[in-house]
Amino acid sequence: MPLRLLGFAADLENLSEIAGRAFPWYAGRGVAVTVACAGGAESGAARARARLLGIQALMLLDYRPAERWSPALTELFGDIIRATQPHVVVLPAGDPAITAAGTQAFDAARQLARGSGALPAKLYLRVAPGTKQGGVSTAIAVGAGPTASTEPFQRLFPSPWVTGLVERDLFAGFTGAAEATPLDELLAS
Repeated sequence: MPLRLLGFAADLENLSEIAGRAFPWYAGRGVAVTVACAGGAESGAARARARLLGIQALMLLDYRPAERWSPALTELFGDIIRATQPHVVVLPAGDPAITAAGTQAFDAARQLARGSGALPAKLYLRVAPGTKQGGVSTAIAVGAGPTASTEPFQRLFPSPWVTGLVERDLFAGFTGAAEATPLDELLAS
């Protein structure tokens, strides 16, 4: 089963904030990357930009900012989670409405799925670069040499005591490495 990563973004302008360099890195290693964008209308430019960011499937939901606190968005995010069956869900830290809807949808999907092997397995918050270490639980090192960068994430689920297969996912904690661990090595651990 190929690994699947699902990100939620507020709008098309925020795609690069959620994807960073981690999404294209994983997409290049065979991970299926999907992003649902709450705001945005269909355009060829949006699809082209998404491809550059490693996003293979882009869902444009066309919610205006005032509509993003609607329970309907939470339900729609839940439908997307159940349909895509991601291993990892990533939410933006900069948009409270999207973060709340995504967290509630993740919780609902986990309750329906039940069991330690249920998907989605992990939930991460994409925090802004430069965030103090206290809010960061995982730093993904992407690239090598002068183009290397570290992208911070905060793990929201599962709790740290969960072990086994659930811990062998996309974001296994590449702290400070010059280059991210190859996916096949990560899965073998």
